[in-house]
Amino acid sequence: MRLSEYLEINKKLKEARTSSGYTKGEMAKKLGLSNSAYSNYENGYSEPPVEVLTAFCAETGIELKDLLELEIKEKKRPPIETFAHILDDMIELQDIGIPVSYSLATEGMELHGIYNFNSPQLATMGTGIEELNQKLAAGEINREEYVQNIENLRKMFNVPIKDYIY
Repeated sequence: MRLSEYLEINKKLKEARTSSGYTKGEMAKKLGLSNSAYSNYENGYSEPPVEVLTAFCAETGIELKDLLELEIKEKKRPPIETFAHILDDMIELQDIGIPVSYSLATEGMELHGIYNFNSPQLATMGTGIEELNQKLAAGEINREEYVQNIENLRKMFNVPIKDYIY
């Protein structure tokens, strides 16, 4: 997770901008940015450099320390550390309408869990992860590139599940 996500800089930018009476377009122009670049900062898709933040503060008349409010919030979702956490996730998916099927291998002790998403958009998530795993295993990308690509996938799919359940 990026530092700006912990600090929720995007939300603070929007709040300070609207309190100051600027539109997104006006603020972008004042900062010498394209509308899309500024919008990406405010929507949390990109992390603004400190120079942009200091110029933003100068335009809105607030202190950088007040914008940042160095209060780091805890993660809302704990990491998966036990098999019970996996079970909890499977049950939670079923509870919100995503079918989860299971199969046992006939030889040995293997459990295969399958999540069934009835959405072409979400199907790309699985193929994207699989493609990255294959590239990493083949040495086509390094670990740093893999992590960056996974982060990009996470951003692309950071949308409410309920919007995609039919």
